[in-house]
Amino acid sequence: MPYKYNLDENDVLTEADKASLCLEFIFGWEKSYVEAIKQNISEDKILLIPSDYKVLKLLEKEGIQYMLCYPQRRAKRIYEKRFIKRGNSENFIEIFIGGWDQFMDTLEEDSYGKHIVLKPNQFLSDVIDVDKLLSFN
Repeated sequence: MPYKYNLDENDVLTEADKASLCLEFIFGWEKSYVEAIKQNISEDKILLIPSDYKVLKLLEKEGIQYMLCYPQRRAKRIYEKRFIKRGNSENFIEIFIGGWDQFMDTLEEDSYGKHIVLKPNQFLSDVIDVDKLLSFN
């Protein structure tokens, strides 16, 4: 979020703040985000980033391999419940659940990245070594 929105260094954001219409969006944020990704790539760590289409295309252009990890298309309602439970805003839920099929189309059609498709009740921690995880959002 610090790359996508104009934030003060003291801002503390929660799940409820994601996709908030009150945040000041930074147009072209994807380029600075990819530069930061390039600076943080490490052989012994897993860099976790959101699967934004523009970011993925820039990574491909730079020749940077990535792995997509996303749920089966039929898990839509399960994810909607997860978003509600973790406190995401209605706007966030509308973006991701309302655009679920388009989002899934984009991920499924990606031919550059490797794919891990999660089963309906499977979590990211079930398929990656969390000790190697470096969160980068």
